Amino acid sequence: MFAVICTNTDRRDRLPMSQREEPEGGHDWTKRARLLQAKLVSRWAEVYG
Repeated sequence: MFAVICTNTDRRDRLPMSQREEPEGGHDWTKRARLLQAKLVSRWAEVYG
């Protein structure tokens, strides 16, 4: 098991409380993060699997 954690706490701290759980651009960022995760797992499986 592993985890990839990415955050920009300075940017998050500047957001109004109402936007912190679903900030503008959050859905697109999540899609890109999940794609990166899938590519990493695929590559690791090729190399170490």
